[in-house]
Amino acid sequence: MLLQEVGCIFCNVKHNNVAIRENGYLGQRCQSCGLIYISPRPQEKDIEKIYACGDARMAPEQHISRGHLKRRQARHVLKLAKRYVTSGSLLEIGAGAGFFLDEARRSGFQPFAIEPNPTQAEFIEHNLGIPCERRALSLDTFHDKQFDVIYHADVISHFYHPVQAFQTIHDKLRHGGFVIFETGNVADVRAKYLDVIPTFQYPDHLFFFGQQALRKLLQMTGFQTLKMYSYSILTELHFAKLLAGRYEPANGARSNSLSRGLSHSVKESVRPAYYNLMHYMRYNVGAWMPKAGRPQTVIVVAQKV
Repeated sequence: MLLQEVGCIFCNVKHNNVAIRENGYLGQRCQSCGLIYISPRPQEKDIEKIYACGDARMAPEQHISRGHLKRRQARHVLKLAKRYVTSGSLLEIGAGAGFFLDEARRSGFQPFAIEPNPTQAEFIEHNLGIPCERRALSLDTFHDKQFDVIYHADVISHFYHPVQAFQTIHDKLRHGGFVIFETGNVADVRAKYLDVIPTFQYPDHLFFFGQQALRKLLQMTGFQTLKMYSYSILTELHFAKLLAGRYEPANGARSNSLSRGLSHSVKESVRPAYYNLMHYMRYNVGAWMPKAGRPQTVIVVAQKV
């Protein structure tokens, strides 16, 4: 796999200010806007193969099996979205298994999906009955259709060319339309808290934005930032680490198929409760916990101007 050096997408300066090291990749931090980006990085065609072939960190079957959690997250985001827009056409980029769109349809929106993974795209089309395209967003997406809302979650870090992607999002929205998205805010995390994050998912993730970089991206691509809802995930991360391995067999038992089966059964039985707890930790507890310099997720609402 060939790698190429790149600079900050905003100032076009190449930095040697490593903030993250993982899987042989370096996350460089821009000293001006705080953006963290992989450099050197894989070529775009190699990144596309990761998602099309299902080689990303989470297998498509896992996305499908986690419908309970995805639906709870969807209802939370849609509750916020309805403060700004209550109906209309809604396109999700990187729709996964489509559970957000299914909830959006129940909430009064007309759903459309973009999902390159064939397993998930098949599920969206045939199980949920939602129109789905398997190619990247372009001006030709859904036959030149424009949308009232374009949504994506944990996708902005995967965009190979974020500025061009948001320019296309702008063009695909109707006048006054909204882009709503959720992403982890890693760029604003102080160094001492970076060790709390179990993985940065390199090279799946190419960029990490902080609030300054997000506002800069939105402004330069024709959007007005209306609101950023921030949620600390520090408690969630600590709790997940505490529970990690809690239901694993004792030392040496992993070779025993019966022990593995029992462990799997226990995990499956507690999974819904675990997801409910993690959701509560993130969006309820995380809403009022201190956020400055700590790991957090942010839901952004911006309007086309």
